Amino acid sequence: MDRLCGLAKRPAWHKAAPSLLVREDPASKPSAKVAGFDLNDTLVSSKIGAPGYQVTVSDWIFYSAAVPRRVAQLHEQGFRLVIFTNQGNIRSALDGKRAEAFKGYVDDFAKKLEVPILVIASTQRDKYRKPNTGMWEHLAKVNGVAIDLAESFYIGDAAGGAGEHSADDAEFAKAVGVRFTHTRDYFGPAGGGPSEAGTAEGPPKKVARLSGLGDSLAKSPEKPICIPGSRPDPPVVLILVGLPGCGKSTFADRLGPPAGSEDRVGMPWRRVCQDLLRSKEACVRAASTCLSQGISVIIDRTNINAEQRAPWVSLAAAQGAACHALVFDVPLEECCRRAQAREQHEGGLRGGSVRLVVSKLNKTLQPVSADEAQGFARVRVVTADADLEEERHYYGCSQVEAAREAGKGPETEASTTPPDELQRKLKLLTSMGFPADASAAALEAAAGDTNAAANSLLAERLVE
Repeated sequence: MDRLCGLAKRPAWHKAAPSLLVREDPASKPSAKVAGFDLNDTLVSSKIGAPGYQVTVSDWIFYSAAVPRRVAQLHEQGFRLVIFTNQGNIRSALDGKRAEAFKGYVDDFAKKLEVPILVIASTQRDKYRKPNTGMWEHLAKVNGVAIDLAESFYIGDAAGGAGEHSADDAEFAKAVGVRFTHTRDYFGPAGGGPSEAGTAEGPPKKVARLSGLGDSLAKSPEKPICIPGSRPDPPVVLILVGLPGCGKSTFADRLGPPAGSEDRVGMPWRRVCQDLLRSKEACVRAASTCLSQGISVIIDRTNINAEQRAPWVSLAAAQGAACHALVFDVPLEECCRRAQAREQHEGGLRGGSVRLVVSKLNKTLQPVSADEAQGFARVRVVTADADLEEERHYYGCSQVEAAREAGKGPETEASTTPPDELQRKLKLLTSMGFPADASAAALEAAAGDTNAAANSLLAERLVE
């Protein structure tokens, strides 16, 4: 009827659920590619610096001058533009004063944007509120075509960084399964001109996988490499690769105790961690000692480029061990969020310096190339919890858990240690780079506890 009368259908608001406001624009066509955006401090800001829930039709401005241009480019490239916004101040009053103020400035924003955009707003703390995925699920129902998650993305300002109110945007993107880009990385600084948004056009660049070799190498054997009551034969040098906060140490700790520790005696793995041993040289010595005893080692360092990985490949070859690489492909923002949330870290990386350090390391990440892979018996990439669980099973984490459940935790020793055992412990400490005299004194003070002695020696080294 509208078409017969020569009238174009106009955008309109409706209640899609008791807590969900939706602005439908007939010109917003279904697409497999979705460009998702947060609203406040991503697409719009307040002229007077008011918080998002107080913005009005007379107060809003574009977040930066780059917003209209970049959003229009995405529309031209076939993306469906969608806003996902939390507007909790509206609550259940979807027709109330605050709701009308919100609709008013969004209508004005959309008019000045001059491209069709779908708006989905959650108004209560329920399944629709980010980081929950209810708003995305609503989109999937009404979109008309299946959404290609690999081609879609989400842009927002809440990634858990310093001064940010939450990590809701980054967590929303992760939960949905699309890549996340921070507002400032795509639109530039607030109030900035188009040139400050960078020169890249179109959607954010896809984050390259750290290694694409997972599918090209032979699939893992169905049976774990390490079965209860045995050790990998030959021993394995397992190199963990990834940024701080990607989960390396959590994985390594479940697989085996630190090198030199008396914890979980008899386990087939030892964790070689530079945050504990304080130098690469000490790590090499500790790994060499373990391998000479037939004990496999997990190299718990960032190992982010071929140069850092090469010494471990060489060590494995020299010791007749198999060399494996496990690559943790976790987005930068997620690594920063996890690292910032840590209350304790063996290397002292926490607080406000985290993002700077992790971002700097991210710039030097180097994939495991086809040439480099020749030195590995196995390379795998983990991107999800399911992948990680498979790797835990493959490397025998179940043994460690079983030992813990059976009460085989840290073992106490008598204050008098047999001479041959004392020599073994002294040899282990000196292999880590500690002087023999200091090692003997530390062992005596720790009643033969190698782990306590090593910690004491490390503390003295840090003071020096």
